[in-house]
Amino acid sequence: MYNLVVKTISGFIQTTRFIKSLGVGLLLSFFSSSIYYGMGALLFLLFSFAFNDWVDAPKDSIGHANRAIPSGKITRQQAFYISAGLLIVGVGWSTLFLGEHVLAFAVIYLFSIFYSFFLKPNIPILATPVWSSAIAILFIQPFTQDSLMYIAVASLVYSYELLLDYRDRQADREFCKTPTLANVLGKHTFMVSGLSFFIGIALLAQILI
Repeated sequence: MYNLVVKTISGFIQTTRFIKSLGVGLLLSFFSSSIYYGMGALLFLLFSFAFNDWVDAPKDSIGHANRAIPSGKITRQQAFYISAGLLIVGVGWSTLFLGEHVLAFAVIYLFSIFYSFFLKPNIPILATPVWSSAIAILFIQPFTQDSLMYIAVASLVYSYELLLDYRDRQADREFCKTPTLANVLGKHTFMVSGLSFFIGIALLAQILI
């Protein structure tokens, strides 16, 4: 029984990327001066990672066999219950404590669900920009409404996500109904990723200097 509990807790920590999510939540709490916003960000990320693992479980059995579901730490059904519970708690938290940001959180929750459940398996070339936009909204909305800042951060996130798509291109080729940009570009993905990173840095410099 003890081993089962430890394995389940380990699976929860892994499927929600708990350490990474907690770090982001703490950073946003500090910089936004709002523990409520930090907690909202934490709940959103925990949900998004768990939900994505639930959707991606068949693909991860090939590309990421060490993840929580393929490795047997938790079942796919448990991952669904975890993500459903986190969605309910996260939406409730946003509604109760993040009134001025509740619309933005509604948007990023919808983006996350649409990204994992529909875009990623069907039109992955659009999925990565949608997820990058969700992360940009999460990071920027407490500080500014400057559209250039959102584009800058989305470009930086997109450059990183393109590299992850390149890493996962073999599994994506088998499980996605249409090609990812990384599968279309091949090694040229690195050039596009670098260009996206440069655009993000250039926009940030224009805003901040």
